[in-house]
Amino acid sequence: MKNRAAVAVAVAAAALVAAAPAAAGTADYTGTAAIGGRITLEVKLSKKGVPKKVTEIRARDLPGTCEISGAIPLDAQRAVKVKVSKKGTFEYATETDSYGQQSTVEGKFSKNGKRITGKFVYEGHFPAEGPYPEENCSTGESTYSLKKGAADPIPHVPLRAR
Repeated sequence: MKNRAAVAVAVAAAALVAAAPAAAGTADYTGTAAIGGRITLEVKLSKKGVPKKVTEIRARDLPGTCEISGAIPLDAQRAVKVKVSKKGTFEYATETDSYGQQSTVEGKFSKNGKRITGKFVYEGHFPAEGPYPEENCSTGESTYSLKKGAADPIPHVPLRAR
């Protein structure tokens, strides 16, 4: 009986040791924007599972408004290198382009690191494509709420900048 208990304790300890390194790496935080659409942030984690850096922003079907086309769903994918502060906050802004467009994302991780809440604006100048003319489009400002490990409906396409 004592041997079984010792084996059980040894197996449990080995499982905990094996699980610890698994926390390191990256995690996807996925959720919705208040205006609609889905957002995923890919986050680099420390060995202890603490968020350290946002490495990619992906969005699908964000309701946007374009100068000529009017209401249209917008998609985005951008590799970034945004450090997370010790307080769990981060900010990112694109350079304002020659058309005056700038996208921003701000966020804060929950104390346990399982959720992110924040706000964003997605703006861009889009070339003519299919039925759409060349024009500026924007989502306007919106809030978002993301959860670690939630199903990510946005296909991940590897990007070079990491």
